[in-house]
Amino acid sequence: MYRERSGAEAAKRFELIENGFEEGSFAEVEGSQSLREPLAPGRITLLHSGIVYPQERDPAALFKALGSLRRKGELRPENIGIRFRAPVHQEMLKALAISNGVEDLIDVAPPIPYKDVLAEM
Repeated sequence: MYRERSGAEAAKRFELIENGFEEGSFAEVEGSQSLREPLAPGRITLLHSGIVYPQERDPAALFKALGSLRRKGELRPENIGIRFRAPVHQEMLKALAISNGVEDLIDVAPPIPYKDVLAEM
């Protein structure tokens, strides 16, 4: 889109870097105590860190599947949890959790510093 708006000459100077990262950031958290400790000892924790985009990656199917597994007795809060870290659309996630009967499996957590996010992941 930006290339189209900028014209042919300017478009030659554009580069797209998707999901870039700084390797040095990972080195900073390597060896951190938090890397050695599970988020919730004794249970599986799935983590989504960052914005949940409702239109592009609608999480409704995930919540529906969790609800189905929960009703079959295959998921319990003591053996699995899903954390959404700084999802922006937390009210939507909470509503999906309630409507599918899995609110006790879902943790909507606030933003934390980038270094802490890397350690958590």
